[in-house]
Parts: sequence; structure tokens; C-alpha cells
Amino acid sequence: GGYRVNPYVVKEILDVNDRLLARVDPPVASESAPRVIDARNAWVMDSMLQDVVRRGTGLRARALGRQDIAGKTGTTNDYIDAWFCGYNPQVVAVAWVGFPMPRNLGKGETGGTAALPIWIDYMRTALKGMPETFLPRPEGLATALAGDGSREDFYYVEFQPPELEEPQMEDDLFGELFTPLTVGTGNRRAAPPSPVSQTNHPPGHTAPVEERALIPPP
Repeated sequence: GGYRVNPYVVKEILDVNDRLLARVDPPVASESAPRVIDARNAWVMDSMLQDVVRRGTGLRARALGRQDIAGKTGTTNDYIDAWFCGYNPQVVAVAWVGFPMPRNLGKGETGGTAALPIWIDYMRTALKGMPETFLPRPEGLATALAGDGSREDFYYVEFQPPELEEPQMEDDLFGELFTPLTVGTGNRRAAPPSPVSQTNHPPGHTAPVEERALIPPP
């Protein structure tokens, strides 16, 4: 959610009589942890990482049958390392595949192929019986239809996208872009010269070069 939390290994220490000797009191997201990025930034990034599972390289994770899964595959050069880092709002897990002494895993051993199946097996147990949860969408986000019409993209309300206008193909615009190079016609829509015949120049000489220009439609 955009908060900084400190990782810890030992939650608490008890003696043989179950008396508490020490306990970690870590900052809790949305309660005591400091916010480090805009909530909208965190939500949009989470949405993007959910798309990795919905339609990207983490597609296999859909086998879990959950809609609150997000993550990212990773593959280093020459297939040395294969990763999948994935989560839902309660559980985060990372799977890595590689050799102790780094070497090629084999062609095609990507994060989505080698590491993701391990992550899926773990999360199938870790998330069993846990209800789906989602980060609440914060205020200050608006949507715009993507250029291909396939989805909606999100943006900050203070950064409104420019209004898109249909280009106006005015005569003056065509005149500026496609002015014929013939001189003296007094007409910007003048037709280009006729193609040069292959017989109107002396044998053994190339045909004369004539300039051509595009003509705008009427």
C-alpha cells in the first residue's frame, strides 16, 4: 500500500516457562508505518502486476483460481537465474531457481517456466481457505480508454490527458506538405508530369530525371 515496513526474522522469544523475554514491535502498514509513496502510485503498480498474472508472463498463476494475485517473473541473461516474485495482500513469496555456482539453466528456463510452478505449489497451500482481498482504490485516480480500446488506463486526476482531435486535412495543410515542384502552373493541385517514355532519349543514355510530388486527394 505504499508504506515502509521493516522485515524481521524473530517475532518473539520465550523462556522455558513461556515468559516473554523479547518481542518485535514492527511498524504496521496503514497504521504505524510511514508512507513513502503516494497511495495511487502503489495501487496502480499493484494493478500492473496483477496484469502480469492475468495476461502476461505469470499467466500460469491463474491455476490458483484467485483474482487477488500479482507478481513479476524474472530471467537473467543466458538463463542463469529464474525468478517469480508474487503476492496477495496478505502473503508474499519469492521462488528462485539457479545453481550455487552460476551457470546456464538451459534454453527456455525462464522465470515463468522454472520458478513460477514452485511458487504456485507453495501458494496453493499458503492461501488455502484465505478469502480474496484487494487494495482499495484510492481517490484521485481517473480512467481513460486505451488507444486500442482494449482496456482502461489509470492516471492522476491532476494530470489530465490532452484532448485528442481529428486531424483536419485542409487545403493549406496539403499545400504545405505536398506542393508540386512543377513551376508556373499556378495550381497546387496540378498533376505531375507524365511518366518519361523509354524512347524519348538517345540510346545508351539514361532517361532524364523529373521531380515528382504527392498530390492531395480532391
